[in-house]
Amino acid sequence: MSADGDLEYRRWRAPREHASALIEPALSDVENCWRQNQRRLAQPAMLRFSSLDDLRRQARLELFDIARRHTLAYRDAPGPLSPDQPCLMAGHQPEMFHPGVWFKNYVLSALGQRFAAAAINLVIDNDTPHSTAIRVPLDDAAATRVEPVPFDQATTDIAFEERTVIDAELFASFGRRVREAIAPLQANPLIERYWPLVLETLPRMSNNIGLALAAARHRIEADHGLKTWEAPLSHVCETTAFRRFLLELFGRAAELHAIHNAAL
Repeated sequence: MSADGDLEYRRWRAPREHASALIEPALSDVENCWRQNQRRLAQPAMLRFSSLDDLRRQARLELFDIARRHTLAYRDAPGPLSPDQPCLMAGHQPEMFHPGVWFKNYVLSALGQRFAAAAINLVIDNDTPHSTAIRVPLDDAAATRVEPVPFDQATTDIAFEERTVIDAELFASFGRRVREAIAPLQANPLIERYWPLVLETLPRMSNNIGLALAAARHRIEADHGLKTWEAPLSHVCETTAFRRFLLELFGRAAELHAIHNAAL
């Protein structure tokens, strides 16, 4: 979407150069987009059962409450969280993602501080895990290659929000096995810091793999100075505001269908 709100379709390609990034809109344009969005949201709009502003206010309060309770379960508060604050959001599945995805959280934190906004990362735990292993580079006499190192037994598709540890021994030894595999290439891998935090956080997350992986990553971000909150999407979908939002969509199903298909 452009700064003036019109839809634009572009072909994007991830840059191949080292330490480069694809950011759209450009960081230099973010403030303009931010102000434009604030002006549009300030315009009155009525829904079937209330005003849009009333629904937004309730959704923000419930989201902030979830973010506060969830984040404080495993780390200190990253900063103030006030109902009057604007909100900036990002999100991703709770998995061990690559640095290109992790980069989003650093941008989110920086923008939150720039605009004095609540920076909240949604943990998309209603998705299913891609794998129960990560690909680790190995260096042997023949050639450098990658090999999967599992952190738990594979199962049929089940959402992150319901996925708990099956093989506790395999899960506990994952950090050591990754460290040993990558030792010829990396003397101080992040897994040495990360996996003990995962194991420490796991009981607080009711043995849920995804939430433990995300919480440990979030704790490392705190050590790096990032100031963001986190909220599982499954918790957000249980709020009153989300139910009101669904009722609005159900009541305007034909309109939603037409707009959705036109946008696609």
